[in-house]
Amino acid sequence: MDKPKGHKRGLLEPYKKEMREMRERGFSFQQISDWLLTKNIIVSKGTVRLFLK
Repeated sequence: MDKPKGHKRGLLEPYKKEMREMRERGFSFQQISDWLLTKNIIVSKGTVRLFLK
């Protein structure tokens, strides 16, 4: 069974402030995606981009 749409949003929400700060400091969406991987959260750079929109 597929995960419900919006599932990733709930996983990313606790990191939203840090992710926004990373963008302000010039990090790419890919770099943020790689950073989330260190927290065992697997998302694409596109998902990061859409989340921070």
